[in-house]
Amino acid sequence: MERREFAFYCPRCQFGRCYVHKGTYTRVYHGHLLSMPDIQLYVCDVCGYQEFDYQTMHYLHLLLDDAEILQV
Repeated sequence: MERREFAFYCPRCQFGRCYVHKGTYTRVYHGHLLSMPDIQLYVCDVCGYQEFDYQTMHYLHLLLDDAEILQV
């Protein structure tokens, strides 16, 4: 049986445990479709709540802010 890395208890259902997974971050950003595969996220084993990794999202926002500045 595969051992998964437990991260924290689910903030939505307060019962499940959130484990590390890989997923795709997909959003519309300033009218453009942004899709980033293989992003680390946490998924609740009971209710399916998903939360993307804070540090990964921080770096993504820094990249997007830099790209916005360069488009002047």
